[in-house]
Order: sequence, then structure tokens, then C-alpha cells
Amino acid sequence: MIKNYFKIAWRNILRNKLRTVIHILGLSIGISICFLIFNVVIHAYSFDNFHPDEDRIVRITTKSSYGNMEFSNPGVPFPLAEVIDQDITGIEEKAHAYLFKRTMVSIPETNENLGRRNGALLVSNSFFRIFPREWLVGKMEQALEKPNSVVLSEETAKVYFPNLPAEEILGKEIVYFNQDTISATVTGIVKPYTENSDLDFTDFISITSLDVLPDNSRFNMERWDAFTSDSQLFVKLAEG
Repeated sequence: MIKNYFKIAWRNILRNKLRTVIHILGLSIGISICFLIFNVVIHAYSFDNFHPDEDRIVRITTKSSYGNMEFSNPGVPFPLAEVIDQDITGIEEKAHAYLFKRTMVSIPETNENLGRRNGALLVSNSFFRIFPREWLVGKMEQALEKPNSVVLSEETAKVYFPNLPAEEILGKEIVYFNQDTISATVTGIVKPYTENSDLDFTDFISITSLDVLPDNSRFNMERWDAFTSDSQLFVKLAEG
């Protein structure tokens, strides 16, 4: 019985070759698109889901309006990071991060200019409490305590100081220039994430370095009416 079904099907295929090819081609394209969409969705949801208590970590965003239109921005006014846990309960930890884009990097000891890099981020130690990393050298609670300190990822440390072990890189000086100049001392080296992450930064400069700049007015550190997407705020909510 089943053999007859296959015979009939084969005869229909031979009798209607063009229609059969169109059907098979359409089915193949449909299945391929389904697999593609599935992989895209799986990839998108694989980012930053490995952090401890990731379900309690949120990024604060700003919503502004113009006429009947509303706009969302990942940035927040600079002063918000100082007071958010005073005005809102249920915050266990907060971390203010300021992107230092397209930063020129140089090593004074070797007089080497490494060109512009995109991995620099101004943060405090609390950033590593929300988004932990494995430390090769240095101590998390002290690394970014002082202005003009920097923690490097392992890969970046090898680029900046290719012939030195991690222990000897501590105390080395790096100069960052992006309209303003920050001369930072290496206080720690961490391993990069192996999982998918949007937080794949390489140079973590103490955010208090802005306090000692000769002119930090462009960062709008005391203005509530100005914000940029470079100024981002992450909070970890308390349990319960």
C-alpha cells in the first residue's frame, strides 16, 4: 500500500516538474529563513545573561519628549548617579559609566603612540561589583579608588606592554587623550569575558579622574538639563 503511494507521488513529480521544483524551492527557502530567524533570536538573547543576579540588573534610561513625540536615550544626566539611591529605595548597588570613545592612547615609557581605541570606559569600583570579572593582578575594592587609575583587560595589557608579565605592568603609566588628557597608572588587570557581552570594554579608568581635570565642563557633571548617551547608569536592585 505504502509502495503504491510512493509510485503515485513519483509519477506526479515527473508529470509536474516545474511545479514540483517551485514547491521544493519554496519549502527550502522557508525552512532556511526559519533557522536564520531562530539563530538571530538565540544570539540576541545570549548577551549579558551570565552575570550573577542578572535579573536584578537594570540600566537607567532617559525619556524626553518633543511635541507629540517621545525619545528614549540610554544616557542620563551626570548628577543622577550621585543621588539615585537617596531618592529611590530598593537599590543595592549603582555604577556610573562614562564612555571615552575614540581615545588616543600612548605609553610614555616607550614613547609609543597606539592610535585611537574605542574600549575605554570611566567607572568606579562598583562597576566590578555589578559586573564581576576574574582578576589576574590588583584588588577590585582598591583598583579605581583614586583618580588617574586604570584597570586593563588581559588582552589589552599584552598590546600595551607586550614583553612584560602581568605583575610588572602594575604601576605603569598610560596617557589617554580625547579633548582632555588623563595620565593613568595601571592598578589591575582582569580577564575579558568569554561569553557574548555588550560590556566588552578594555580600559577601565577611574571616573574620579574627571574631578582633577583642569577643565571638566564638557562633561556637564553638575547639570540636570544636559545628558548624553555616553553617560550611563546601571543599578542592581535589592532582593525581594
